[in-house]
Amino acid sequence: MKPFLLKTRVCRVAGVTGLVLIGTLTTWARMPVDTLRSNLTAYASSMDQLSQQANAAGTNPPPILIFLTTCRDNAQWVATQANLHPRRTNDLNAVLTELTRRLESSRSLADAQLRSAGLPPRSQYPAAWAGEGQAYEQFVGPYTNDSYRIKISNQNELLRRKYLEPDDPQANYVETLAQDFSFTRYDGYRRNSWRSYKGVSPLEVKLRLEPAIALGSSATPALLLSGGLLYNFFPTFDDSGRVKETTYSQFVRRTGPCLGGGIGYHNGSVDPLLGGGWQVRWFTVWMLYDTASRDYSFGVGISEWDWVKKTLPSGMLDLFK
Repeated sequence: MKPFLLKTRVCRVAGVTGLVLIGTLTTWARMPVDTLRSNLTAYASSMDQLSQQANAAGTNPPPILIFLTTCRDNAQWVATQANLHPRRTNDLNAVLTELTRRLESSRSLADAQLRSAGLPPRSQYPAAWAGEGQAYEQFVGPYTNDSYRIKISNQNELLRRKYLEPDDPQANYVETLAQDFSFTRYDGYRRNSWRSYKGVSPLEVKLRLEPAIALGSSATPALLLSGGLLYNFFPTFDDSGRVKETTYSQFVRRTGPCLGGGIGYHNGSVDPLLGGGWQVRWFTVWMLYDTASRDYSFGVGISEWDWVKKTLPSGMLDLFK
């Protein structure tokens, strides 16, 4: 077979394989980052229904109707907050604290208005007592207790260790496109297994430029575009949420296969390189093929730069921010 025809067929196969892979990834449904937003919407809808029922009954005084409407508006306000995201634990806690404060203020105001008007207390009105209380316990209560906040803090720590998260300055745009696929990112209610721990998948997609050295007859500097699927070794947590490192989480951190292509500088010329490799923590070991000289060589690439920060003076760390 002629070399030109062989190259054409290889390109076609590679192109079809790439399209199939992209199609497979995009058909995986993106999971919602959490059900908090939908639960708050459900609470607001319950308050709206209770308000309509109380108004139609004609036996509820204005403070009760105002109370139910205010609870609905407060829940809707929180549900529309842009920073309502489990990874940003501090922002999430602030929003939940504000919601709790607003609801407590609404209850206190309704009780004070009923007392000043000489009306029965709020507990005598089913819509404003049992109805609102049940809706709160069902849709909001689980998110305001300490166990939930410990859970979110644990998930935040696991996500922080995955270097493609959006807030990470190392991450690039292509990596963040894969952040919400259910098989790589976050599903707060997934059971613990090899593919999920505390709702966080240990798998992540990698796509980065990687400097490398090809070790053939001589050391050849190279630059590779590396893509792969990595597995993260997560730590465990005690009941209070404190991190407990394992041997693998402390020393290996992440590992997985990679494919790459790029250029290498050899004997005064720039040659195209193709290869496959395996990443362990910060480094990738490559088997490279020089398409110009048709030679094979081993190589070592640097996949991450966190380790550099530990060797620099504190003043130079600003360069990485």
